[in-house]
Amino acid sequence: MANRPPLEFYQHLDSVHGMQAGEIKFIADKTGNHWRKIFNVYAKFIAELWPEKLNDYARWQDLRDNFLLRENSHTSLIFSNLLLDKISSKPQNTLHLICGRQYGIQLAKQAGITLTWLLREDDVGNGEFAWSQQHNVMICPYFDYRQLSNVKIKRLVELIKYQLTSE
Repeated sequence: MANRPPLEFYQHLDSVHGMQAGEIKFIADKTGNHWRKIFNVYAKFIAELWPEKLNDYARWQDLRDNFLLRENSHTSLIFSNLLLDKISSKPQNTLHLICGRQYGIQLAKQAGITLTWLLREDDVGNGEFAWSQQHNVMICPYFDYRQLSNVKIKRLVELIKYQLTSE
């Protein structure tokens, strides 16, 4: 993700940090609707990608508040200066999802990653999703309701599952 929460702690974060109880709410309360949307879309994405997680949580909101970005959740937000190091080689069992088409193109170019743009006959998300099999990198629209709607979240999950099973 290109930007960080505009709070002092996150501006200087240089490693992965597992969130604590209430931390997502704290960020959303302190920074406004922008970060609330990011966390909401991320939680909806995880609920769609790993539906079994909803067996542990009644709603995606509970998943967001009690699972997302926590230590051992296998979810993270990695900011640009950390991401390039992580995608330099194909990691085992790791998918890097770059949020934001323009940012993803720029980052892939910096890292020397070749992308394949994924198209579909019904035009859902055409030109918005790209994949690098060599690096397990997927580019998707920014985590915002207007750019990554529920329909596009479902499309993203379909693409990820297809790409990961067709290797």
